[in-house]
Amino acid sequence: MKYFLELTQGEKAEIDYCFKIARQILAGDGAIPEDFSYSQQGQVAFFLGEFYKRGQFTEINELKAAEFYTKAAAFRHAQAQNRLAEAYYYGEGLPQDEVRAVEWWCKASFQRCQAAAIALDHLEARTQRPGELPEKGWWLKEAFAGHPEAKLIYGHACFHGNSAYQIPKNEEMAVAWWLKSAKAGEPRAMYKLGDAYLRGRGVEKSLLHADDWYQQAANLDYDLAKEKQDGVAWRYVVKKRGGGD
Repeated sequence: MKYFLELTQGEKAEIDYCFKIARQILAGDGAIPEDFSYSQQGQVAFFLGEFYKRGQFTEINELKAAEFYTKAAAFRHAQAQNRLAEAYYYGEGLPQDEVRAVEWWCKASFQRCQAAAIALDHLEARTQRPGELPEKGWWLKEAFAGHPEAKLIYGHACFHGNSAYQIPKNEEMAVAWWLKSAKAGEPRAMYKLGDAYLRGRGVEKSLLHADDWYQQAANLDYDLAKEKQDGVAWRYVVKKRGGGD
């Protein structure tokens, strides 16, 4: 997998074109062209997944994001494989499944996806035994023992509901767990709280509180939060001027 600065001008132009096609599809103008190359179809599907994950040009929809990451991952798109692994690991739009997460992180790391390799190292570090990963459902016990990441995952399970672990859907409870995780310093939980306030899911809608949580996550170098801040700030200014929600 190449970094953007390593790409040729032709490769950059192709990515820009795929981005344009993805926006057209998001607007309801057609589907991914069947005559596109393998890599082009994967790139378009990845962009669609990113739009839904980030709430870019549309509302946040983790289910749709996971759907398009799955399509892109099938075309061996490394970043999509990493995103799909994250979705399985945290239970974002998919049933929480550590085994499937590891499978996709392995596939992505084989394609030189640095984020996937770091994720696998992080999992191995938790067990203190190289090559050995945490037991399935480890977060159920650890969430009540004070583990920040486990609290985050438990929050996702509450937000979507998890029948495998008999956790009912409860968005208010999800926010409560994310708050516990955020107070323990987990930036991803801070980001999820920002999303919750932005969407009014499990808590009363508040652009001011959304921006505050995005800011806290951004201060810990969580990239998605940094990107969200400008958009929320703009919406807040528009609202203050009487321009809508």
